[in-house]
Amino acid sequence: EPLTAVPGDGYEVSLEFEAASGGMSAVQRREVDVPDFSGDRLALSDVLLAYDAQEADGPVPGRVFRDGVSVQPAPWGVFGVGDPIYMYFEAYGLGQADGRTDYEVEASLRPKDTARGLRRLARRIFGGDGTAVSSAFEVQGDRPDDTVYLFLDATGQEPGLYTLTVTVRDRVSGAEADRETDLLLE
Repeated sequence: EPLTAVPGDGYEVSLEFEAASGGMSAVQRREVDVPDFSGDRLALSDVLLAYDAQEADGPVPGRVFRDGVSVQPAPWGVFGVGDPIYMYFEAYGLGQADGRTDYEVEASLRPKDTARGLRRLARRIFGGDGTAVSSAFEVQGDRPDDTVYLFLDATGQEPGLYTLTVTVRDRVSGAEADRETDLLLE
């Protein structure tokens, strides 16, 4: 259900579920910060994990529809080994030269780093992030705010917890922004 909110802190979203028979009910509440994407700095929305994303003419029940893209969300971030991992996000404040944008999108999937202390620090300093799957492509457009959807093929990966990192490199402004989210392959 689309909602409108002014950027800032202090929002709480509450969902109530009740069985048609009235026998069972549940409530889910979550604090929500609404980011401010106005201005000209490069920023990314959260990454929406999905089981499918494709261009569409209009909304479809049970799917998210944004800017001509229909997305079937994966709300728990759980995917079968070998299933494609779709994602959707929005880039804001892309630089323009002669009315055109030029940027690179990279998505990488790596096993979640559960190391602690010195071991984790050494891995970050000396590399060895263990990237399992990665994809990059270039985009040219004409809007400073753009929607991006893509998928990664995680065929051949072991079951387990992974971290997905999405990075946008703006070739016009030189700015870079990224987002991370965890997912489970089972």
